Amino acid sequence: MKKLILAILVMLAVSCKNDKNQNINEEQKTKQTENSNKEVVLKEDNILTVTMSVKVLEDDKFELYYVDDSIDRSFNSEDRIAVYVQANNNFQTIEFKLPEYSLPYKFRIDLGDNSNKHESNVEIKSVRLQLNQFTIDIDDATMDSFFQPNKYLQKINGGYTRKIVDNKYDPFLLAKPVLIKKIELEF
Repeated sequence: MKKLILAILVMLAVSCKNDKNQNINEEQKTKQTENSNKEVVLKEDNILTVTMSVKVLEDDKFELYYVDDSIDRSFNSEDRIAVYVQANNNFQTIEFKLPEYSLPYKFRIDLGDNSNKHESNVEIKSVRLQLNQFTIDIDDATMDSFFQPNKYLQKINGGYTRKIVDNKYDPFLLAKPVLIKKIELEF
C-alpha cells in the first residue's frame, strides 16, 4: 500500500513538473513570436523614404517625381509626391514616401513650385534614402556625385540658387545613374 501511494505521488509530482515546464515553454514561444512579428513590422515596411535636411527662406512646395515601371517612360504628375515647406531660417526635415514596393528607375527632386518662382537660395545639408533597414546617406559635400542640377539651379556653397531662365522656372535635381545603380545594388 505504501508503495502504491508513493508511486502515485511520484507520478503526480512528475506530471505537475511537466505541465509547469510546458506552460513556461508555451509562454516563451508566444513572446518570441510576438517579438519577431514586431521586428518584421518595424523593419520591413518596403517603403522607400527620401528625407532631406533643407533651409528654405520662403513658403514653397517641393516635389519628388519618380518612374518605377519603365526606364524609357518620362516623368508625369501622377507619379509625384508633393511636400509643402514652411519658410525657416533653420534647417528643417522634409520627407517623401514612395508607394510600397516602388524602387525608381529614375527620380528628381523639384526645389520649388512653378507658381511661386522664388529666386532665392535653398541650402541642402543632407539627403537620406531609406528602405527598411538599408540607408544611403548623401551630405552636401557629395551631392554633386549623386544629383545633377538643371539650368534653373546655380550651385553655391552648401546648396543652390533658384533662378528664372528665359521667363521659365523649374528648378530640380535629377538623380544621376550612379545613384540609381547604388539604389539597385543596396536595396
